[in-house]
Amino acid sequence: MGESRARADGYEFPWRLEAPDNTRCNFNRFTQWKSANDEARYGFTTAIGTFSPKGDSPYKLQDMAGNVWEWCADWHDGRIGMKVIRGGSFSYPPTLYTVCLSLRL
Repeated sequence: MGESRARADGYEFPWRLEAPDNTRCNFNRFTQWKSANDEARYGFTTAIGTFSPKGDSPYKLQDMAGNVWEWCADWHDGRIGMKVIRGGSFSYPPTLYTVCLSLRL
Protein backbone atom coordinates (compact mmCIF):
# COMPACT_ATOMS: atom_id res chain seq x y z
CA MET A 1 0.00 0.00 0.00
CA GLY A 2 2.86 2.39 0.74
CA GLU A 3 4.25 2.28 -2.79
CA SER A 4 0.84 2.82 -4.35
CA ARG A 5 0.24 5.80 -2.06
CA ALA A 6 3.65 7.24 -2.86
CA ARG A 7 3.10 6.99 -6.61
CA ALA A 8 -0.65 7.63 -6.69
CA ASP A 9 -0.37 11.30 -7.57
CA GLY A 10 2.37 10.76 -10.17
CA TYR A 11 4.96 13.05 -8.60
CA GLU A 12 8.58 12.02 -8.20
CA PHE A 13 9.13 13.72 -4.85
CA PRO A 14 7.02 13.93 -1.68
CA TRP A 15 6.80 17.72 -2.05
CA ARG A 16 5.55 17.41 -5.64
CA LEU A 17 7.03 19.70 -8.32
CA GLU A 18 9.77 21.65 -6.58
CA ALA A 19 13.35 20.53 -7.13
CA PRO A 20 15.12 18.96 -4.14
CA ASP A 21 17.15 21.42 -2.12
CA ASN A 22 18.60 21.76 1.37
CA THR A 23 15.28 23.00 2.78
CA ARG A 24 13.44 19.79 1.83
CA CYS A 25 15.87 16.92 2.36
CA ASN A 26 19.40 15.85 3.29
CA PHE A 27 20.95 14.61 0.05
CA ASN A 28 24.10 14.25 -2.05
CA ARG A 29 26.54 15.18 0.70
CA PHE A 30 29.45 13.82 -1.37
CA THR A 31 29.17 16.69 -3.85
CA GLN A 32 30.30 20.21 -3.10
CA TRP A 33 27.25 22.38 -3.55
CA LYS A 34 26.47 25.92 -2.54
CA SER A 35 23.32 27.19 -0.96
CA ALA A 36 21.99 30.46 0.30
CA ASN A 37 22.61 29.11 3.79
CA ASP A 38 25.97 27.34 4.06
CA GLU A 39 24.98 26.21 7.57
CA ALA A 40 22.54 23.84 5.86
CA ARG A 41 25.30 21.51 4.64
CA TYR A 42 24.71 18.39 6.69
CA GLY A 43 27.60 15.93 6.90
CA PHE A 44 25.58 13.46 8.94
CA THR A 45 22.09 12.02 9.18
CA THR A 46 19.37 14.35 10.39
CA ALA A 47 16.55 13.86 12.87
CA ILE A 48 13.00 13.23 11.68
CA GLY A 49 11.26 16.56 11.28
CA THR A 50 14.38 18.56 10.44
CA PHE A 51 12.92 19.49 7.05
CA SER A 52 9.30 19.86 8.16
CA PRO A 53 7.05 21.32 6.90
CA LYS A 54 8.75 21.99 3.50
CA GLY A 55 9.84 18.36 3.07
CA ASP A 56 6.54 16.81 4.18
CA SER A 57 4.47 14.68 1.84
CA PRO A 58 0.79 15.43 1.18
CA TYR A 59 0.08 12.64 3.70
CA LYS A 60 2.08 14.55 6.38
CA LEU A 61 4.94 12.02 6.34
CA GLN A 62 8.28 13.60 7.16
CA ASP A 63 11.73 13.04 5.65
CA MET A 64 10.74 10.39 3.11
CA ALA A 65 13.52 11.40 0.71
CA GLY A 66 17.26 11.52 1.23
CA ASN A 67 19.04 11.30 4.59
CA VAL A 68 20.77 7.91 4.63
CA TRP A 69 22.11 5.00 2.70
CA GLU A 70 21.43 1.66 4.38
CA TRP A 71 24.44 -0.15 5.81
CA CYS A 72 23.82 -3.86 5.35
CA ALA A 73 24.99 -6.77 7.44
CA ASP A 74 26.66 -8.35 4.40
CA TRP A 75 30.34 -7.90 3.70
CA HIS A 76 31.40 -7.17 0.13
CA ASP A 77 32.71 -10.41 -1.40
CA GLY A 78 36.43 -10.34 -2.08
CA ARG A 79 37.15 -7.07 -0.32
CA ILE A 80 37.97 -7.36 3.34
CA GLY A 81 36.71 -4.41 5.34
CA MET A 82 34.20 -3.19 2.77
CA LYS A 83 30.52 -3.24 3.71
CA VAL A 84 27.61 -3.31 1.28
CA ILE A 85 25.35 -0.26 1.18
CA ARG A 86 21.89 -0.03 -0.27
CA GLY A 87 19.89 3.01 -1.14
CA GLY A 88 20.92 6.00 -3.11
CA SER A 89 19.68 9.24 -4.44
CA PHE A 90 17.65 10.48 -7.35
CA SER A 91 20.83 12.14 -8.61
CA TYR A 92 22.99 9.01 -8.80
CA PRO A 93 23.05 7.03 -12.07
CA PRO A 94 21.71 3.44 -12.05
CA THR A 95 25.26 2.11 -12.50
CA LEU A 96 26.00 3.02 -8.87
CA TYR A 97 23.30 0.88 -7.30
CA THR A 98 21.21 -2.23 -7.73
CA VAL A 99 17.64 -2.65 -6.57
CA CYS A 100 16.99 -6.01 -4.92
CA LEU A 101 13.91 -7.60 -3.42
CA SER A 102 13.86 -10.72 -1.31
CA LEU A 103 10.90 -12.39 0.33
CA ARG A 104 10.82 -15.18 2.86
CA LEU A 105 7.67 -17.29 2.54
